[in-house]
Amino acid sequence: MKRYLLLAAFSFLLYSPALFNGFLSDDFALLQDRALTPPSAGELFSPAYWKGVPEERRGRFRPLRTLSLLADRAVYGERPAGYHLTNALLNTAAVLAAAGFGEALFGPWTGLAGAAVFAAYPVHVESVAWVKNRSDLLCALFSFLSLWAGLLFMRRGRARAAAAAAGFCLLGLLSKETAAAVPLAGLAMSRLFAEGAERRRGYLLWLGLLAAAAAWFVSKEFWWRPELAAAPPGDAHSQLAAVLYTLGSYLALLAFPFRLAAERAFEPAGGWPPGVKLALAALPALAAWLWYRRDREALFALGWTLLLLLPVLNFVPLESRPLAEQRLYLPSLGVAWLAALAAWRLRGWRPARPLLGALLLVLSAASLGRTFVWRDDLSFWRDAVAKNPSNYRANYNLAAEYQRRGSFGEAVKYYEAAARDADLPEIYYSLAFCYDKVGEYPRSLEAYRMVERLAQRPSPDLYNNMAIVYEKTGDCKRAGELYRRALAVDPAYAPARKNLEDLCAKK
Repeated sequence: MKRYLLLAAFSFLLYSPALFNGFLSDDFALLQDRALTPPSAGELFSPAYWKGVPEERRGRFRPLRTLSLLADRAVYGERPAGYHLTNALLNTAAVLAAAGFGEALFGPWTGLAGAAVFAAYPVHVESVAWVKNRSDLLCALFSFLSLWAGLLFMRRGRARAAAAAAGFCLLGLLSKETAAAVPLAGLAMSRLFAEGAERRRGYLLWLGLLAAAAAWFVSKEFWWRPELAAAPPGDAHSQLAAVLYTLGSYLALLAFPFRLAAERAFEPAGGWPPGVKLALAALPALAAWLWYRRDREALFALGWTLLLLLPVLNFVPLESRPLAEQRLYLPSLGVAWLAALAAWRLRGWRPARPLLGALLLVLSAASLGRTFVWRDDLSFWRDAVAKNPSNYRANYNLAAEYQRRGSFGEAVKYYEAAARDADLPEIYYSLAFCYDKVGEYPRSLEAYRMVERLAQRPSPDLYNNMAIVYEKTGDCKRAGELYRRALAVDPAYAPARKNLEDLCAKK
């Protein structure tokens, strides 16, 4: 019990600085959007609510995360510290569940050491320090408990353990879709760690749960979210390149989890970084060596990482963030087990345990330092731009934060950087607004005209804002024309009508 208390304290203290962080980026949309987080649990369980969630948002609809956010809202209101406290506690619970499962599977020393490495892994910061990524923590907690209960069922054949494994698997699926890969890990566990009746019980349990998870996934992704089913098929060669690039990128990040960034370049058609190539080359070599040695424990640890990566390898392209550190929360446990197993196998070598301690120290320092990056949107997006200076999302979001703070000159600089990387109407619209604020009216009008060319259906506020800029330059005739164009798009648009009336009154 003492070692579990120490592990819990270590895990919680590592993320305690996040309690002083605010909400970030997508947190605001998640907490304020009724379609994602309704006012009450009763509304969440209403069939009308499920039918009313827009298709484009159903991929982010995770009922257990939503319930936990409703509980936080009831207790903490709008104070972010309470939400971060819940994330830190859920992360600690997941670490303890990983320790219990690892101890049952590998033995006390490896299970505890692997959980300690897992607790310190820097790629977890994105899941723990960002409130909206609570789904990763919930999914991991229930997945570990499901596999732990399934292992007990395999060994003892008790129906209660099988029911617990199924129940926890269901809770994992309701937390995040990646739990659909958990039964695959259960099948691998049955194959490598059981024989005879134990193996048969394992196969029966995990095949049943795999079928249930597949049915749930198909119903969610192809029935409730039908735009995925209607997605046009991509080029097979390009799709394979994207999958391999994603796999290599994640493996390289797991092997060297220190250059962390919220936004990452995703260029499978371009030149691949050396780390990606090295990771893809090392993977089959390591797997072959472990297979040759019949090292079932290390094979399972490696297989765990690969199986839990399957749902996030861009088989179905993930448009907004093809690469994201939060998706490594579950797979990273396999790498943590490999580190612990290596230290255990080398226990006769005197430096082995000091090296494991040094690894824990380095990982912990990186995680702790990274937690401070997530203090607020400004520090968060500054870091993202520093790591990826040409990434349009990072530049756009940093510019939006400067704009929100009234620093329009700084906002212009980063909106311009975003525009160099992507021709999107929202970039030019914000850029035009900031040009207007700093008095660069010709450039503001040029950016607004770019919006008009790029937007599929120009909105009345576009023409209203253009008219305001023309009025500031003294071109009242052109301003009047644009106010009328705004009203032609939407006759009920009150700002344009009021501005037109004021303009006519000045003449």
